[in-house]
Amino acid sequence: MEQKVKEQLKERFVEQCLFGEPLLNHTTYKTGGKADAFVSPKNEEDLVWLLKFCKKNKLDFFVLGFGSNVLISDKGFKGIVICTKGLVGTKIENKKILCKAGTTWDEFVEIACENSFYGIEELSGIPGTVGGAIYMNAGAFSQATFNTLLSFEGFYFNGNKKTFFKKDLKFGYRKVEGIENFIITSATFSFENSDRKQLEKIREEVLDRRADGQPLNYPSAGSVFKRPKDGYASQIIDETGLKGLKVGGAEVSKKHAGFIINRGGATSQDIYKLIQKIKAKVLAKKNIELELEQKLIGSFK
Repeated sequence: MEQKVKEQLKERFVEQCLFGEPLLNHTTYKTGGKADAFVSPKNEEDLVWLLKFCKKNKLDFFVLGFGSNVLISDKGFKGIVICTKGLVGTKIENKKILCKAGTTWDEFVEIACENSFYGIEELSGIPGTVGGAIYMNAGAFSQATFNTLLSFEGFYFNGNKKTFFKKDLKFGYRKVEGIENFIITSATFSFENSDRKQLEKIREEVLDRRADGQPLNYPSAGSVFKRPKDGYASQIIDETGLKGLKVGGAEVSKKHAGFIINRGGATSQDIYKLIQKIKAKVLAKKNIELELEQKLIGSFK
């Protein structure tokens, strides 16, 4: 990255701009190489400026929220990582919550329950941001993000602003069509009222269930694979006998086979190689081709 470009970024973002930043500090796997620049816009004006700056200077970029559901190469990223965690805040209007995309998803769920809003309590404990949850229509048990979503707004990569309404979108299990080159900045959710104590009870039960059934004491990035047509990825991996399978510091969790954990010192390449081993062994034994749910950033081999 040219010195002039660095100076312009630093002048605009000051402490919100870091050069040569290790991305392992910003991913839930605790892996990933360095980014040329790591920038955290605090508002939409700064985000639009940064998008246009990248276009003008022909800089590659990608958008990172909480750092879950992503595996970033040990080689890092040659360009700018745009982090949306600085876009935070919620506002309640009647039975609606207006929420900034960088708000932590579980914090958002907690606010909904505290205000007796029904519809996302079963989504407690999902790692990530509100924007990330919308982008992949995150779900758990009988609920999904789009159940209560009304609309969201943000910017195309060229800086043009747009509002999307749920009724106009095609969405399904862990996917939303038509927003691949779009950065979500805020969203509006609509709820019905329910008993607060009951909602908080369900939330605590879900959090306890996650703690009992998932390896939360190790770095991971959530479910590695999408749910196949028949059964669950974790069950299929378990039946294939892969719990405890290791590559370097990466391991198929013995607690939940749908998770890969960093037991200490794992690299992104370790995790990637383990993913490939799992896919190959499941295909050979079960004739099922697992589809990756997590996003790969950078080069792997």
